[in-house]
Amino acid sequence: MCNWVGSLAASGKVTQKVFEQGLGRLGFSASALLWERPFLAPLYSWNAAVRGKRGTLRIPAMLRAILLFLADRIKAGGDLHTPPPLGRLDGEHLLFFTDAKATEHSAWIGGYRQDSQGKIVEWFSEEVDREWAPWIFLKRDPKRVIASLELLASLVAVKLWAPREGQKNTATCFLRGKTDNQSNTYALSKWMSTKFPLTLLIMEFSETLRLGRCELSLEWIARDFNQLADDLTNGKFEKFEGFPRVRWDPKREKWLVLETFLKHASDSHSELMKEKQTKRVLPKKLPKSKRQKLEKW
Repeated sequence: MCNWVGSLAASGKVTQKVFEQGLGRLGFSASALLWERPFLAPLYSWNAAVRGKRGTLRIPAMLRAILLFLADRIKAGGDLHTPPPLGRLDGEHLLFFTDAKATEHSAWIGGYRQDSQGKIVEWFSEEVDREWAPWIFLKRDPKRVIASLELLASLVAVKLWAPREGQKNTATCFLRGKTDNQSNTYALSKWMSTKFPLTLLIMEFSETLRLGRCELSLEWIARDFNQLADDLTNGKFEKFEGFPRVRWDPKREKWLVLETFLKHASDSHSELMKEKQTKRVLPKKLPKSKRQKLEKW
């Protein structure tokens, strides 16, 4: 697998048939590789977009970056084959609640951490910088990427409160998160999504938890029971007075893979949409009725 992904990243060209065959083997391997699975989602999306196309195809820059990343990881080994523990340890676990809000022109994220007695320990509330996150406005209306914004809020909570790389955490830490976006709980339980930019956030999630030796259980909570986190996205801080506020700046954050892939994401997204919208050329010698059905499809 190391040779295959490495050669593809180096050449930048492949036929659809060869790519699909190799991706099938890579996907089979990833069933045992928890932390690497999220990085396959963009490969599946591109393969679906170019399925049936003939000749040699140019691999988008973002996919080449992912292939290089996978080649280095497979070659290095390390925690590649380390499975998560089968059961959770007893004791106090870190618990946080997060939410996000979007309007036509801006977006906010917020969240708080509480102890085992339900007391607020720390909280954050930030407006998402348009310059740092242009993907919010990729579809013009930020409300259309609300799932990604809510996952970003959960990611920020993990970045702020989970053990970081280099802290020599030999034990496994367990995190519990609460969100009112049910689709995000499904995406993290599968560790894969083909939706942009959700897939990039899941990649960053995977690397952050792997290096911190953390296991995360992101659970759904009804919106009515997530009102405090919702207040933080609306600038209502009255109930948080007296509790320490932590500030978060994406430009000072140590991103593991997100910013690297975001550099190529816009171009890759445009190429993917172009491939999907390309009209298939139908053979001229087709019965009229069949041709009309195919053109309609």
